Amino acid sequence: MGKQAQWAKPDDPTAKFIIDSERQWAEAACTHGHIAENILADDFLGTSPEGSRFTKAEEVSDIADVSKTAHDCRIIDARVRFFRGDLAMVYGSESSVRKAADGASQSRCLIWTDTWIKRNGEWLIIAAHEGPQFILPREFPAIQIRILCDRCRVAAVWWAGRARAQRPDLPHLY
Repeated sequence: MGKQAQWAKPDDPTAKFIIDSERQWAEAACTHGHIAENILADDFLGTSPEGSRFTKAEEVSDIADVSKTAHDCRIIDARVRFFRGDLAMVYGSESSVRKAADGASQSRCLIWTDTWIKRNGEWLIIAAHEGPQFILPREFPAIQIRILCDRCRVAAVWWAGRARAQRPDLPHLY
């Protein structure tokens, strides 16, 4: 039987490098930094919150697009788990504020999992999966919605007695 996976220790230099790289990638929507060029493998494939797939070239291009500049980009948490000497999974979350299609600012809170592999002595991301973002129901401006984003685990608290009567097809949390 093989060795069990291990969570990285806080002082592990590889884990520190990986987490710092993840932080820079999370901040790239604000800074347009070039970290993706360095940490994504050429055969990288990611899955967006909307469910579409994207390549390294598409991610690099998206980050470089200044028309998509976000603000308040930050990594909330990241944990590294080593499965063997050349394979690691990183589980994390991040947040940013972006412009919606209508021009309004919209918070974006993601939960993600990235797969890192060591190739020719270099740690690279070969796959990424970003969890779906919470979308506010704009068709009910009378509903007061309070978003609680605690480490990007988003919960909505609804105070509107008429919500169920108006749209019974929508999910009601309380």
